Amino acid sequence: MESTPEPQSTDDILEEFQKETGHSGMYQVVMLAISLAILQIGFGFITPIFPTYITELGMGGIELGVLAASFAASRIFLAGPLGGLSDTYGRKKILVYSLLGFAISNVV
Repeated sequence: MESTPEPQSTDDILEEFQKETGHSGMYQVVMLAISLAILQIGFGFITPIFPTYITELGMGGIELGVLAASFAASRIFLAGPLGGLSDTYGRKKILVYSLLGFAISNVV
């Protein structure tokens, strides 16, 4: 029977990151904050004009609600499977593929 690896502590992960990249843990925090800010700005641009597009397409409030809730629903239903995949294939690979998929979905 295959044993599961012991989970790493946050300090161990940050120390390993610093050894591999030469950056401190604060670098990760800043990059994460910048990424989240860009993501929120993207949602901030579309949210105010969402109702206008919905009405132009001849849809109503229910469709607007479904579209707005689809983001949260996708996170709820994909969090577990993507977590399992990241445990199997590594966090970095899954994060890169997830971000690529997110970028493509925004372009489409």
